Amino acid sequence: MTEWFKHWFGEEYHDLYPHRDDEDARRAVALIRSAVTWNNGDRILDLACGPGRHAAELARGGGRVIGFDLSRAMLRRAHDRTCGTAGLVRGDMRALPFRAGSFALAVNLFTSFGYFLDDDEHRRVVQQVAATLAPGGHFVLDYLNAEYVRRTLNVIEQTTSQDVIVTRRIDSANRFVIKEIELRAEGRRCRRRALDTAGDPRGRSSMIARILSTPIAAAAEKIPAGKRGRVSPDVLAAVLPGPGRDRLAAGDVLAVTTGQQPGLFTGPLYTVHKALSAIALARRLEHERGVPVVPVFWVAGDDHDFAEANHAWVLGRDNDPVKIVLRERPHEAPQLPLFRESLGPDIRAALDALDKALPDSECKPDVRQWLESTYQPDTNLADAGAAALQQLLGGRGLAVFRAHDRSAKRAAAPWILRGLGETLTDGLTPVMVEGRLGRDRLRRDGGGSDYITRRSGERLTRGQLEQIAADTPERLSPNVLLRPVIEAALFPTVAYVGGPGEMEYLPEAAPLFASLGVAPQAHVPRWSGLIIEARVDKVLQKHGLTPADFESAPGVLEARFAQADLPPELAASLRELRNDVEARFARVSGEVAQLDPTLERTVQSARNAALAGTNEIEKKLLASVKRTQGTVLSQLARARAALAPGGKPQERVLTVASFLARYSGSLLDEIDVEVARWAAGL
Repeated sequence: MTEWFKHWFGEEYHDLYPHRDDEDARRAVALIRSAVTWNNGDRILDLACGPGRHAAELARGGGRVIGFDLSRAMLRRAHDRTCGTAGLVRGDMRALPFRAGSFALAVNLFTSFGYFLDDDEHRRVVQQVAATLAPGGHFVLDYLNAEYVRRTLNVIEQTTSQDVIVTRRIDSANRFVIKEIELRAEGRRCRRRALDTAGDPRGRSSMIARILSTPIAAAAEKIPAGKRGRVSPDVLAAVLPGPGRDRLAAGDVLAVTTGQQPGLFTGPLYTVHKALSAIALARRLEHERGVPVVPVFWVAGDDHDFAEANHAWVLGRDNDPVKIVLRERPHEAPQLPLFRESLGPDIRAALDALDKALPDSECKPDVRQWLESTYQPDTNLADAGAAALQQLLGGRGLAVFRAHDRSAKRAAAPWILRGLGETLTDGLTPVMVEGRLGRDRLRRDGGGSDYITRRSGERLTRGQLEQIAADTPERLSPNVLLRPVIEAALFPTVAYVGGPGEMEYLPEAAPLFASLGVAPQAHVPRWSGLIIEARVDKVLQKHGLTPADFESAPGVLEARFAQADLPPELAASLRELRNDVEARFARVSGEVAQLDPTLERTVQSARNAALAGTNEIEKKLLASVKRTQGTVLSQLARARAALAPGGKPQERVLTVASFLARYSGSLLDEIDVEVARWAAGL
């Protein structure tokens, strides 16, 4: 695979940085000179010298400079700029052609280091530079401050005068900055990696043709300024360790939240889409406002919908959807919250089924290890889902909040108790309690202080509920309308990122915000999109299709293809036959009505039978055509399985593990590019 830096640093690259001028170079060399001294005539190596700005300035400072670069275009500019005051050598920094002890000083500036596929190559460069230095010499390396970059990374910018869009992101391992530059006028795009490639050295990620955004049809609300605040110790105790929790604990912050009930192997793709959306929006707001904004994922472990959480769908070895099921819950069993559903020995069978279903690849062992380390027999479904999400996205700054944790419940308890005083339009309170039949809604009994569970009919006094809040707060939980209120009470939240269903019902929580005195957060529809693999994109292009063509019910698109392959004369004859039947029976019906109106129904039945016969002929002809279209129909079926499995959107069915096993963590970086564009456009 061609190394990207070998062809990117041409004339157009130089034009991207007009502000990096001689004055900028003078400041950089002055900074170097404040820390390192050299004498007139000392030899200085400018490694990756580019257009020679620093080489010229170092030469003006008395050094005998050698500029070294791989790009012919950059060296031509360096020749013009230095006017013979510096020697110029073309070559690869992995193979320096200089004798040992040749230089008193070597410099590598403007983040020109760290482009190789393997860290061993980076080490070799440093070792070679060290070998070229004379005793007592210095190597000055201009590089990134990792923690500062994580806090302040400007994820997207546009230079309108040059029609250039620059997108930056931190890769899935939270180690590398990836910078993508798109020259719209020229139709060119380059990814510049500021330390190492985020994808596989053998180019696995190239098999992902594209990520297609499919915007949710809902308007984002205006995000308020918000009030920075500290997160309580009880809340912090329920956040899994990582950069996100560290930032929440550091002081006054703002938060962008999202959430989802946990599921087997992290559930459908939209769980990851929600998390990446919160991360991207938090980055954008932090950059714009200059204050820390932390993305928080609320793991709703007290949800009790086991039928939704007990399975995961993947694309199998033959690219057909495969359902992996942990186990079924008996119909008569209590509706326990997911944090009480132990994975047990069933998880080993589920992991084995996943391993059997997924195609073999270099990425697959990493996916297996990730899921085995988090979905363990002695943990519960909620904690496993939280841990898996933390391992996957915690390095990107996501704070994973276990809302079912006892400390979290202790922090939420006062708000839940206040919710007992509220009655919703369905006649129930927004508070749920674990009772004899599992998680259950509470109904206030008249105007008194007693409450009754909806399904089991258990009676609880206000005093008993307060005792539960004090002793076993994990038994209490909010319903879907009270949850965003408590979320805004526990975190200094300015925005909640949700799906289309949430965008519909969240406005109904407004009365609860008002009555409980909590400032509401803005509702922002999350990023939505499709992963279009190269094999699927090939089918789309070959047949002139778009993903929207697969939104119809299974069989409709296939019938359209079969209809198109009917001989034109035969298709025309069938249309004429139908029209003729309609016309002749219409005349007969009119004449019969005049003679004997009681026979009209008989005529209508005969008409319907004649049309049915015509349709049956066409149906059998189409079936015959379909049998001859085996390859085309197979291609359409595989494309449908990937884009709309079971007739549903991809992101609502398939789990991320299905794609990580094929394309590695670079998949998340590909999605992140589109999510950053979404966040910038809000």
